[in-house]
Amino acid sequence: DSGFFNIRQINAMPKSPAVSLIRVDSASATTVTRDTIIRNLAYKTGSNFIKVPILGVNANVRFRLVTATGLNIGNVVSSPAASGNQSINRRSATFYAGGFAGGTGSFTPVLSNAIYNK
Repeated sequence: DSGFFNIRQINAMPKSPAVSLIRVDSASATTVTRDTIIRNLAYKTGSNFIKVPILGVNANVRFRLVTATGLNIGNVVSSPAASGNQSINRRSATFYAGGFAGGTGSFTPVLSNAIYNK
């Protein structure tokens, strides 16, 4: 299965509501496709690995962490392939949700960069 990688999310953000990981594929502000990959992940839990395409239909693929109501609580992280990183083909990546819900400064909620498994 070439052209795919496996992704999972771990919610390590205390006092957070359940979070969802959304894959955003866009060409512009008006040409956007959103795909919720992981839904309602509670604190201290992790998802299974989910197979997703490395590249999107459009030029910009990124990931966004949101609450069940769609409120953005994490930073937007570019797809691992955004810089032409094709070496992730058939590999696995883990994203962590960290910080504190409603936190500021160094406690601001954040979606980690991908940590790659073999």
